[in-house]
Amino acid sequence: YLLIDGTSWKHGSRWHHYLTLCVVYQEVAIPIFWLNLHKQGISNFKERKKLLKKAARHFHLQHKILLADREYIGVEWFKFLIASEIPFVIRLRKNTYKAAIDQAPGRSYRQLHNKVRRSKVAYKALSKDFTLEGMDLSFVVVKNPKPDAEEPIIYLITNLKESARQTAYRYPIRWKI
Repeated sequence: YLLIDGTSWKHGSRWHHYLTLCVVYQEVAIPIFWLNLHKQGISNFKERKKLLKKAARHFHLQHKILLADREYIGVEWFKFLIASEIPFVIRLRKNTYKAAIDQAPGRSYRQLHNKVRRSKVAYKALSKDFTLEGMDLSFVVVKNPKPDAEEPIIYLITNLKESARQTAYRYPIRWKI
């Protein structure tokens, strides 16, 4: 697995935002490449693309599954990952891509959410395939495995063709960072 994340630090009067790419080895996230963006706040598509292109000069990234949090979304980003042959599982904010998900046949976004929320199964997960600007993706709704979580439901997007449960089990690996 690959993990991407960022953190901002202030040293004196200067901000440093480190965008970091990690590899997971024996349940530990090990940083393998990073960029100092010299700013406060989150990264944008161009900065993420630059990180992965530079890292790809040193590491074979194709076919490694990228796990990322909610800030690492966007149509351009997904298209770049697919073109780079990097499958992904990325967390979404609630209601992100709702219209595209609802347009696909099957249960609506709300129906998936409600069914998972009401379930007595501890790690209940449901998915729905949908198309977003020509990309075939899956939307996964899962009960948060952390019993004291602020957000009891987790929303994921992936281009992997697998069960909702398998995708749901992959995402918490990101928490190793």
